[in-house]
Amino acid sequence: KEAADIPEVKEGMPEESEEEEHEDLHGSRGGSRGPGFAALVGNSSSSSSSDGEGHKPSKPSKAKAGSPSSMDATKDGQPKSRRRRRKPAGRVAKGPVAHGEKPLEAESETTDEEIKLLEACAQEVQAQLDTEVDGSGFTASAVREVLAMRKADFSIENERRRAVGSSAGIGGGPQGAPRGRRLAAKARGVAEGRTAHHRRLFLITPTADEPWPRPDDCMAMVADTDTSGAAIFDFKETAASTRSLEQLREVLRSQDPQYLQHYLQRNEFCVDGLLTLAEHFRSQQSHEQAFQLVRRAVYAFECGLNSAFSPFADTGVGPCGKRPRVALRLGSEPDWPGWSWLRALWMHLQGLAGQGMHRTALEVCKLLMAATLPRDPVHILPWCDFLCLRSKRYDDVARFAAFLASEYGFVPDADGSRHILRADLVMPNFAYSLALAGFMKAGAPPDAAALNEVGLADVTKGLLAGGGAAAADEEGDEGAAPSGSAAHAQLMRALFVFPLALRPLLEEAGVSLHGSPPAGSPSREPWVNLLAQPPFSDAANFRHVRHGNAHGRLCA
Repeated sequence: KEAADIPEVKEGMPEESEEEEHEDLHGSRGGSRGPGFAALVGNSSSSSSSDGEGHKPSKPSKAKAGSPSSMDATKDGQPKSRRRRRKPAGRVAKGPVAHGEKPLEAESETTDEEIKLLEACAQEVQAQLDTEVDGSGFTASAVREVLAMRKADFSIENERRRAVGSSAGIGGGPQGAPRGRRLAAKARGVAEGRTAHHRRLFLITPTADEPWPRPDDCMAMVADTDTSGAAIFDFKETAASTRSLEQLREVLRSQDPQYLQHYLQRNEFCVDGLLTLAEHFRSQQSHEQAFQLVRRAVYAFECGLNSAFSPFADTGVGPCGKRPRVALRLGSEPDWPGWSWLRALWMHLQGLAGQGMHRTALEVCKLLMAATLPRDPVHILPWCDFLCLRSKRYDDVARFAAFLASEYGFVPDADGSRHILRADLVMPNFAYSLALAGFMKAGAPPDAAALNEVGLADVTKGLLAGGGAAAADEEGDEGAAPSGSAAHAQLMRALFVFPLALRPLLEEAGVSLHGSPPAGSPSREPWVNLLAQPPFSDAANFRHVRHGNAHGRLCA
């Protein structure tokens, strides 16, 4: 009779929460709990009650009829049991769900949506990386920021992976397994804390075999501001670096390389000593040993960089607001401490280019240009176009030629206008490399029939008054290497502006000036006869009105 009075729990009705049951349980023990604790206990008990399918529902204990703990009075006066029927495992209630609980089906759908979202984000990032590797897809503002740098492009390992696949590494173990990139993330025990600064490096990535600590006898970099409020940096000697330099001078007076090696074993981060020994190894054709010494010297300098020094951030103020925040206050004294830093970066660039790492060398080249232009004491500009061509960044040659001077304002006039508008009209290497980039980007031999489409206006574009970067922007072809007839027009413009550069190029290429022209050439004259005619014969008698001063400085 008592069992008949128990109403059946229907499938569509909401089930009672176990929260009240736990409140009664704790209340019977004489303890009072807050609602937050009751909700916490109720969630944990409900999760544990639906663990597996093998659990059998416990039998409800019988209570005395009429006791207040066993039944509550309803509005009809009929008794209603507090006992609840356990839901079978794996069954989802169709009615409303208690607060804080989620149906299993909804939870699985949410998980699937999150997985799809993560996969879409990963595909988008990979597509962006592929676009950046191919050198295309620049936005309108990014095209003009030719000195913008990325940390990933300073990595030799990334360039090797782009060249030979993802299985390539900096070095291999006994079975050819790639070495770990950094030891800083794995350092534990005695070495813990000695290599934590490796995470902030971008020029040099020490391997697992190079647990280099932070040097303590290097010069310091200090930050300051120029007249326009932009950040500018300088180097100064410390007491430790001055003492190390004096000891090095005593060692160098002996003129003994072995004595220098013994000194570097005791002072492994003496920058000037490392660079001097690297020059000795290069003269002995030991390029690998020289490169390792240069890496250590660059590492020592990088550990002493100022915290505000960043090639990945803009200055944001002044006429060169898009310039990376790496500008140096160059000194004119021979003992300026910054010369060693520039020398180390220059030798590091040459070592990377000698190993075929032209993409990484191009980023180091950008760093040197952003730090030293417009003065360029290490003469890095003649290397820029060469590294772009060797790394197959053909559009970068056009971007450097069009926007390097005009966007960064390296050489302004007294009235504020910029008289050097394009690098290919000032430097012969950019003029000829821009035409070569167009031919190499096409991937096919030059089409001689395209010469018939070249007019006088195409050759003299940017040379006449009112031309330059502003007129070239209207053409809409900036930021990309020339193609078709535009490549031929660029080569004609280079010959017209820099005619004296043709003979050295022919001699370097091994061309016989007195030999007959090759088969398929439209000309029947040998090179010696062509060089005896204008504009090659009387090139010294003419001077460009706008760019003549720059040409004179180059010749000087």
